[in-house]
Amino acid sequence: MNDLPAVFYEALFRLSQSTRSPYPFFQYAIPLSGNFGIFARFMHENTCLHAICLDKDRVFGDYLFYWLKDEIRPCDGDPKNDQYISRVAILLFANSKVPREVADHIRNPYASYELMLEQETISRELVDAALSWKQLTLLNIGTMLSDSSIELCEELVRNGNLTQLNLHDWAQTERAVEMIKIALCQDSIRTVWLETADVLEELLAFCSSNLGKVVEGTLDDNHQVYMLFDCAGLGKGEEEEAYLPQTRELRLLFT
Repeated sequence: MNDLPAVFYEALFRLSQSTRSPYPFFQYAIPLSGNFGIFARFMHENTCLHAICLDKDRVFGDYLFYWLKDEIRPCDGDPKNDQYISRVAILLFANSKVPREVADHIRNPYASYELMLEQETISRELVDAALSWKQLTLLNIGTMLSDSSIELCEELVRNGNLTQLNLHDWAQTERAVEMIKIALCQDSIRTVWLETADVLEELLAFCSSNLGKVVEGTLDDNHQVYMLFDCAGLGKGEEEEAYLPQTRELRLLFT
């Protein structure tokens, strides 16, 4: 393997970054000798996440998180086109959009995008911007959205690029459950994370009835979705605790 071109190692490590947990891969690769170990150590030092936070369209946080070595640095330069930024996370508060100058600042052809919503409403402009991020892979909704905003988020879920949907303590609402059902029917979705198990019975019933009927088109034969219920999350009641005793997280694999 020592004679393989550098592009092979680069492709291999980029593939490892796209997996759910690349840490074991790097743990074993870093001590190796030769080009394999050299490249592993280089990626360990340089691979990072670019996170930017907006409140009322004002940037109040812009930093690089070197997650393989748990180190945070301010983003002082121009991160655009930095090939070692593997993910870009955009956190939005107080009805923020993504101004053009911010969109230009975070644009990176090498990275996947994660949209984190901590606001009750989102705009058509924001969704159009998010749809332009060809590698938007994660949508995290941390607060109850208005009905019109949920409809806009459903466009992102149906977009075909999203691989993970996170819903927090409002996941038991009727509109949220409908969004989860839409997500379960998308070929691209691999993980749905919920902060409550209150909707478990309804979703199990939904998945046990011919899932493909509600899909326009045909699901991939190998389509699989992990659904994660955080049983220690907010709003856990006595019934849930009795139903899932001593369980922090319940993982279901739908195939």
